[in-house]
Amino acid sequence: MYITLQMTGATPQHTAVKHVSANQWGAANDTSSLIGVTLEDAYQDPDSGLWWAPVVISGQDTFLIADAAIPDEGGCLHVRNGGRAYVDYASTGCGTIAPRNMGEPERVAGFLIFVHMR
Repeated sequence: MYITLQMTGATPQHTAVKHVSANQWGAANDTSSLIGVTLEDAYQDPDSGLWWAPVVISGQDTFLIADAAIPDEGGCLHVRNGGRAYVDYASTGCGTIAPRNMGEPERVAGFLIFVHMR
């Protein structure tokens, strides 16, 4: 399930986003607040000029783009660098990065990874 939210501008698919102002969401650089993930590239309404994107918020499985190498065992989901995912065991983060599937190549920066949003 998803909701369509107003974005701060052009936002690529599989980007972690967070609430940044009264009505807008933008790329997340941390997990200090509620995180969502864009399911498609944001699109601009031709009449209003506003940007919109379908977003999953919590309790959902989706994909994010890795910001760094992801351990084979997966781990605690954190975001930085414009909505990209990485593993950090210092805290529980905002979800879980799934372990590497059998036969899947190593997951490096830029790789699409499977996550569960909390």
